[in-house]
Amino acid sequence: MSANEYLRMYLDETGEFLESLGQLLLALEKAPTSSASLDEIFRIVHTIKGSAAVIELAEVSEAAHQMESLLSAWRKNSSKVSKGGIDILLACLDALKAYHHELSLSGQPPETLQVPMEALNDLVQESGAGLSVAVSKPGELTPVAKAPAEVIRLIYKFAPDVQLPDLKAKLILLKLQTVGKVLATYPSEEELKGGKEFQKFFVDITSELAADSLVMMTQLDGVQSCSIEKNPTKPPEDIREPKAAENNSQPASFVTTQSAIQSDKERKNTQDISGGVSKTASDTLRVPVGRLDELMNLAGELVIQKARLAGLVDSFQEFFGNNTVAKKLESILYAVQMKNSSADLGSLLVDLEELKHDIQTIKAGSKLLDDLRIVQDHLGRTSSGLQRGILATRMVPIGPMFNRFQRMVRDLAQTTGKKFEFEIVGENVELDKRLIDELTEPLLHLLRNAIDHGLEDSETRTNKGKNPKGHLRLTASHNGNSVVIQVEDDGRGLDIEKIRRKAINLEMISEEEAALLSPKQVIEFLWSPGFSTAEKITDISGRGFGLDIVRSRINRISGSIELFSEPGKGTTFQIRLPLTLAIMPTLLVRVDGQAVAIPLESVLEVAQISTREVHHVQGSRTMELRGKFIPVVTASSVLNWKSSPNNQVEETKANSESVKVSEDSTCKVVIVTSSRLTAGVVVSDFLGRQEIVIKSLSDNYENIRGLAGASILGDGSVCLVMDTDGFLQAALSQEGSK
Repeated sequence: MSANEYLRMYLDETGEFLESLGQLLLALEKAPTSSASLDEIFRIVHTIKGSAAVIELAEVSEAAHQMESLLSAWRKNSSKVSKGGIDILLACLDALKAYHHELSLSGQPPETLQVPMEALNDLVQESGAGLSVAVSKPGELTPVAKAPAEVIRLIYKFAPDVQLPDLKAKLILLKLQTVGKVLATYPSEEELKGGKEFQKFFVDITSELAADSLVMMTQLDGVQSCSIEKNPTKPPEDIREPKAAENNSQPASFVTTQSAIQSDKERKNTQDISGGVSKTASDTLRVPVGRLDELMNLAGELVIQKARLAGLVDSFQEFFGNNTVAKKLESILYAVQMKNSSADLGSLLVDLEELKHDIQTIKAGSKLLDDLRIVQDHLGRTSSGLQRGILATRMVPIGPMFNRFQRMVRDLAQTTGKKFEFEIVGENVELDKRLIDELTEPLLHLLRNAIDHGLEDSETRTNKGKNPKGHLRLTASHNGNSVVIQVEDDGRGLDIEKIRRKAINLEMISEEEAALLSPKQVIEFLWSPGFSTAEKITDISGRGFGLDIVRSRINRISGSIELFSEPGKGTTFQIRLPLTLAIMPTLLVRVDGQAVAIPLESVLEVAQISTREVHHVQGSRTMELRGKFIPVVTASSVLNWKSSPNNQVEETKANSESVKVSEDSTCKVVIVTSSRLTAGVVVSDFLGRQEIVIKSLSDNYENIRGLAGASILGDGSVCLVMDTDGFLQAALSQEGSK
């Protein structure tokens, strides 16, 4: 294993620890006497300290040690837990995150770690933790001020297939040396350096920590179990296979986590690493073993079906690979046509007899076709299962992303002085990892926006007869093949008239036109670039420019966003996303000979209407659907495709008012909707529902408005995928310009 891989392992593990640490600190702030939160925070900080010491990140190890000292004092006396102390630990957390982010980008340790060490040290002294254990350097024993008389033997059993057990044992030893005095080990440190093979690692230690705590803090991937033996009578080197059933041995099970380890030689090579490890670390996705087992089984089924299919192809080749039947039929036909001699008739009878035998063989061969259909069905089910399994490996709970916002919400509450409850619902809803990565920034902006502009301060709420404490809600739920995410606040809502006046002042619309707009149409101005009703710009948020970015980000991942608001009662942003971007259910249509896929989520219905039902209103074509008039657009004209002569005639009929249209002339229309627009799209034909694998066009071509990508159909032809929101915007702006 290379030094780069060790560093990547360290970054993966520490990144998860730092995320968990932030959530636990916020939980501790709400419940300062929670011993469970304190113990878990202590364990995480201690693990980070040990892992950092192994790869010689001294600044990280020292900072974690001081944090650990403070936490140790709090564990002894939870009454010392304070808001100021939480603030300092959160500042340390921010510094550690920034440090590791830079480390992941460059592959080299940053020059400094911006931890508020002075404030942390002062707090440690105030909490009575000044005599804490000093940070150990790798390979050194840490003296304990007052060693207890009890000797604890820890017996670690490694998995048979574990990689680098000597380095894992070294990491265990380093962690234990920071909390006690290691009396003896087997194998010894010299034997570990020499690469001695072993499956069990014995450590005799005296420590102020309980034995169970020692086991918990040395959790490692690859360690199957750890047994505890108190006051052993024999030295560890005299024991080769200790019996698990001994009376003084207590099994201690624990959940293993992955840790970063590095040998001295490989650690020196770290200086030669170039290019960093940020991409790999950020792209890491942990998948449950059960899902991988299911994929492996399905892959095995595919191999079996592939072999069966190959056998059937060979069998069919035997029947159809030769032309004996065709030749005999040609000979018979020739003899019948000639009818010249009895010799020809005799030859004809012989050919007929042979042909009868061949026909029987062909009938028997028809059973192969039934077998082929069975294999096809099996192959279809297996490939569908494999598809679902692969998608499942990409799906991750949305909860961790939601929980990241708690820290930001807490800090903004302190900055603005507003009091409100932050509620999270739907943490177990799963979404494609790529979607979650892309969704973080838009949600961050919407939450900041709600806190700064949506929620009022306590005095204002009280004067309005509302609860002095506001409510901010972030939810996720399933709705069909989509996931719906909502950011809701019970604040002041949108001031429609203020938005209307701002649009007039920016000369986006005239006063006469603005007066005719409905509240929903007025709200649409908020999505315009640069539009903001804020009287002063703040560092927290700003309706307008940010909302334009939010919508573009959501559209980029095939999602949609809507805004609902009621003055005095609050505002809701609703985001609708597909479960995954990998495979998309679509309605396949034909436009001038080209297959086009329309996302099924955007299709309201399909219809075949008479061209006489298409009306012209203020120069734009419309159709009536259940009492409502909606715009009608032609797909080929929006995408600027050259039509065939027949289609040009149909399009001319649809576009021209002067052409007389017969009563029986019809056109096929797909009623399509996006987050804001609805229209009828005229197409050449309906091809049916189909799931497609979408591929980006931007890798090889420039972005085309109205198209989200392309896919390959079963017959090998290319299918273009419609970007519903972009298509409708282009279509309606084109209609409006006529």
